[in-house]
Amino acid sequence: AEETYFQLITQGDEAVAREVEERRRVEAALRESEQRFRTVFDNATIGLFRANREGLFLMGNPALVQMVGHGSFAELAGDNLSGHLYADPQCREQIMEYLEHVGMVSEAEVVWRRRDGTMITVQQSIKAIRDEAGNILHFEGCVEDVTARKIAEAELQRLHRELVDASRAAGMAEVATGVLHNVG
Repeated sequence: AEETYFQLITQGDEAVAREVEERRRVEAALRESEQRFRTVFDNATIGLFRANREGLFLMGNPALVQMVGHGSFAELAGDNLSGHLYADPQCREQIMEYLEHVGMVSEAEVVWRRRDGTMITVQQSIKAIRDEAGNILHFEGCVEDVTARKIAEAELQRLHRELVDASRAAGMAEVATGVLHNVG
């Protein structure tokens, strides 16, 4: 009986040791997964965020912090999307309504106001994250500053109009020269 008792203790110790080892393995895998997520999140060149329904940032990566002109996420966390980030507050209301009904906004261009007051055009994609009952828990999304692209597109359109106008003027001059030649 004493031998059986020691076998049970030994088997129990081995089971506990296996459990402890499995737990260590799982915890190491979890730490590695967290590190991979953190690396991608922190080094992304576009702004990544999580925000609540009230418009407060719950998470934001360094690219987002820099994009809106803050020095740290702590400063950004105090900035309310509903307040002054959107140049047109009604735009945020429309996006919120769309998120409520559709659940996702993809590549929407809006104008944001940076901390220093300058305006930037951003392209944002946002998804509503819901619980099992369908209630919105928070929003997750990405945002990219497309201001430079918008300026370049406007300049290209301006140059195109000038080219069309110059072509039209050159065409009229050619017609006038032809008419004068025929009259002569």
